[in-house]
Amino acid sequence: HPFFNGNLAKQSRLKASASSTVTTPVDIQFADLLASVQSLRGQNAFNYSFDGGFEIALPGLGMTTIPVSYQGEFPILRPPTVKSISVKQESLDFTGADLILSISVHNPNNFTFDLRGLDYRFQVNQATWAKGKVRESISMNAQDEGIVEIPMSLNFLQLGTSIYRLLTSDQQADYKLEGNMDLESTLPFLGTMDLPFTKAGKFSFQ
Repeated sequence: HPFFNGNLAKQSRLKASASSTVTTPVDIQFADLLASVQSLRGQNAFNYSFDGGFEIALPGLGMTTIPVSYQGEFPILRPPTVKSISVKQESLDFTGADLILSISVHNPNNFTFDLRGLDYRFQVNQATWAKGKVRESISMNAQDEGIVEIPMSLNFLQLGTSIYRLLTSDQQADYKLEGNMDLESTLPFLGTMDLPFTKAGKFSFQ
């Protein structure tokens, strides 16, 4: 499926035994872009090819056209997402509780992402239980998940005794987790990125 073509009437100087970059503007029709996107649904990568030619002035030969052809594969980027959360009790008394918040982050790509840290805010029944920053590096392989564990300490005098009743029952609670993930890809052209996330739902205590 042809994506774009054309001619670039721009002179460039190529240094001896060196590499040079040639940039060219392109116009892409919306219909062509839509057709390309639709054809890639459900795929993790797409193949591409470039065919062209450079007109080069060679000493003694004048203008000479040198054909160029290149083929490769380009991954389709899908943002990592928070797949699920769980809360485990470590200790509990009448004044407070120590808990572990486990966050499962899914990497849907065919290449590795490193989660270098995250900023987060965790709310239960609209009350903030924890917020802060985690600077633990976790590697997520292709189509794999990484687990971030965050310790939490709750003070019932500050949050209210209703938290104690919630922790000692089997009822479900509403939660909302939001923040930003600090990600680094193994792809050299992608580098690092700051990705916002939000996850909400219900959970019960383990």
